[in-house]
Amino acid sequence: PAFVLGWKIPERRTPDFYALSLAGSLLFEGDSTRLYQKLVKGDESVVSIEGGVDERRGPSALYIFALPKPGEDVNKIRDQIFHEIKTIATDGPTDAEMEKLRNSLCNDTVRGRQSTMYRAQRLAEFALYDSDPHLLDSELDHYLAVTADDIKNAAARYINVDNRVVL
Repeated sequence: PAFVLGWKIPERRTPDFYALSLAGSLLFEGDSTRLYQKLVKGDESVVSIEGGVDERRGPSALYIFALPKPGEDVNKIRDQIFHEIKTIATDGPTDAEMEKLRNSLCNDTVRGRQSTMYRAQRLAEFALYDSDPHLLDSELDHYLAVTADDIKNAAARYINVDNRVVL
């Protein structure tokens, strides 16, 4: 049985939203993230783990999807996920993780801007949803301004809580 965990988080383009988006990157975006290394590579209890941030003009959502291997204890896997979230909420990311996040953000921004379609879609999104197409030039700065303490505090406030959905 697979499961999804979800939390309501603040709307897009707010300081806590940026911090939580980066917390998600630490937890589940890529093969070197905390949950992938712990659950897929480490104890090999899940086939895959992924997640995302569902950006909205109103409240947004952060979710984590896990597909356990047959016969694995789903409750134990959920507890391990909650433990990693709690670790981020109490200790925050390491300096090495923050450097990796910043490098990844810069790399993704440069790569994305190489595509005309990407630039056009982002301009349209920022103009339509945020009434500010110039966010294309400044959004990276908002992400780079996020500190380890910002991530720690936002995780404690929004995702290290019992106010979640488990499907």
